[in-house]
Amino acid sequence: MPESFFTQETILTLTGASMITLVITNTVHYVFNFNPRWFGLGISLLLSFTGVVLVGEHTVFAYFVGLLNGFLIYASATGLMQMVGRKGGASTVSGESSLRDGKPADQGTAARRFLDAWY
Repeated sequence: MPESFFTQETILTLTGASMITLVITNTVHYVFNFNPRWFGLGISLLLSFTGVVLVGEHTVFAYFVGLLNGFLIYASATGLMQMVGRKGGASTVSGESSLRDGKPADQGTAARRFLDAWY
Protein backbone atom coordinates (compact mmCIF):
# COMPACT_ATOMS: atom_id res chain seq x y z
CA MET A 1 0.00 0.00 0.00
CA PRO A 2 1.48 3.37 -0.98
CA GLU A 3 2.35 5.88 1.73
CA SER A 4 0.86 8.80 -0.24
CA PHE A 5 -1.98 9.16 -2.68
CA PHE A 6 -0.68 11.19 -5.62
CA THR A 7 2.90 12.31 -6.02
CA GLN A 8 4.67 14.30 -8.70
CA GLU A 9 5.92 11.04 -10.16
CA THR A 10 2.47 9.40 -10.30
CA ILE A 11 0.92 12.47 -11.90
CA LEU A 12 3.36 12.05 -14.79
CA THR A 13 2.16 8.49 -15.49
CA LEU A 14 -0.77 7.54 -17.69
CA THR A 15 -2.51 5.75 -14.84
CA GLY A 16 -2.06 8.63 -12.41
CA ALA A 17 -3.17 11.32 -14.86
CA SER A 18 -6.18 9.24 -15.92
CA MET A 19 -7.23 8.72 -12.31
CA ILE A 20 -6.81 12.42 -11.52
CA THR A 21 -8.94 13.29 -14.57
CA LEU A 22 -11.57 10.78 -13.45
CA VAL A 23 -11.65 12.07 -9.86
CA ILE A 24 -11.77 15.77 -10.81
CA THR A 25 -14.46 15.38 -13.46
CA ASN A 26 -16.62 13.14 -11.25
CA THR A 27 -16.29 15.45 -8.26
CA VAL A 28 -17.13 18.58 -10.26
CA HIS A 29 -20.00 16.73 -11.94
CA TYR A 30 -21.37 15.49 -8.60
CA VAL A 31 -20.92 18.66 -6.54
CA PHE A 32 -21.57 21.45 -9.07
CA ASN A 33 -23.71 19.59 -11.64
CA PHE A 34 -21.23 20.75 -14.30
CA ASN A 35 -20.40 18.14 -16.91
CA PRO A 36 -19.76 19.42 -20.43
CA ARG A 37 -17.98 16.91 -22.64
CA TRP A 38 -14.94 19.15 -23.08
CA PHE A 39 -14.23 19.48 -19.33
CA GLY A 40 -12.50 16.10 -18.99
CA LEU A 41 -10.45 16.82 -22.10
CA GLY A 42 -9.41 20.17 -20.64
CA ILE A 43 -8.28 18.52 -17.41
CA SER A 44 -6.37 15.89 -19.39
CA LEU A 45 -4.60 18.49 -21.51
CA LEU A 46 -3.80 20.60 -18.44
CA LEU A 47 -2.20 17.59 -16.74
CA SER A 48 -0.31 16.65 -19.89
CA PHE A 49 1.10 20.14 -20.49
CA THR A 50 1.97 20.37 -16.79
CA GLY A 51 4.06 17.25 -17.34
CA VAL A 52 5.84 18.89 -20.28
CA VAL A 53 6.63 21.95 -18.15
CA LEU A 54 7.82 19.86 -15.18
CA VAL A 55 10.11 17.78 -17.38
CA GLY A 56 11.66 21.01 -18.63
CA GLU A 57 11.78 20.31 -22.35
CA HIS A 58 10.26 23.35 -24.06
CA THR A 59 10.31 22.44 -27.74
CA VAL A 60 7.48 22.44 -30.24
CA PHE A 61 7.77 18.67 -30.53
CA ALA A 62 7.55 18.24 -26.73
CA TYR A 63 4.31 20.24 -26.66
CA PHE A 64 2.98 18.24 -29.63
CA VAL A 65 3.69 15.01 -27.74
CA GLY A 66 2.02 16.62 -24.72
CA LEU A 67 -1.07 17.27 -26.82
CA LEU A 68 -1.16 13.65 -27.97
CA ASN A 69 -0.64 12.46 -24.40
CA GLY A 70 -3.55 14.66 -23.28
CA PHE A 71 -5.82 12.89 -25.75
CA LEU A 72 -4.51 9.53 -24.52
CA ILE A 73 -5.19 10.49 -20.89
CA TYR A 74 -8.74 11.54 -21.82
CA ALA A 75 -9.35 8.31 -23.74
CA SER A 76 -8.08 6.28 -20.79
CA ALA A 77 -10.25 8.18 -18.30
CA THR A 78 -13.37 7.75 -20.44
CA GLY A 79 -12.55 4.06 -20.83
CA LEU A 80 -12.37 3.72 -17.05
CA MET A 81 -15.73 5.49 -16.76
CA GLN A 82 -17.28 3.12 -19.27
CA MET A 83 -16.13 0.18 -17.15
CA VAL A 84 -17.25 1.48 -13.73
CA GLY A 85 -19.62 4.35 -14.47
CA ARG A 86 -23.34 4.56 -14.99
CA LYS A 87 -24.86 5.97 -18.14
CA GLY A 88 -26.76 9.25 -17.72
CA GLY A 89 -30.48 9.48 -17.26
CA ALA A 90 -32.79 9.70 -14.30
CA SER A 91 -32.66 6.54 -12.27
CA THR A 92 -35.78 4.78 -11.10
CA VAL A 93 -36.35 2.50 -8.15
CA SER A 94 -35.79 -0.57 -10.31
CA GLY A 95 -32.47 0.84 -11.52
CA GLU A 96 -33.64 1.28 -15.10
CA SER A 97 -33.30 4.55 -16.93
CA SER A 98 -36.56 6.45 -17.25
CA LEU A 99 -36.49 8.10 -20.66
CA ARG A 100 -39.17 10.06 -22.45
CA ASP A 101 -38.60 10.52 -26.16
CA GLY A 102 -34.93 9.60 -25.69
CA LYS A 103 -34.37 12.23 -22.97
CA PRO A 104 -34.22 11.84 -19.19
CA ALA A 105 -37.61 12.36 -17.59
CA ASP A 106 -36.68 15.05 -15.06
CA GLN A 107 -33.03 15.93 -14.58
CA GLY A 108 -33.79 18.60 -11.98
CA THR A 109 -35.04 16.13 -9.39
CA ALA A 110 -33.04 13.05 -10.38
CA ALA A 111 -30.59 11.78 -7.79
CA ARG A 112 -27.05 12.49 -8.95
CA ARG A 113 -24.58 9.73 -8.26
CA PHE A 114 -20.80 10.02 -8.12
CA LEU A 115 -19.98 7.71 -11.03
CA ASP A 116 -22.63 8.96 -13.47
CA ALA A 117 -21.23 9.39 -16.97
CA TRP A 118 -19.56 12.76 -17.59
CA TYR A 119 -18.34 12.09 -21.15
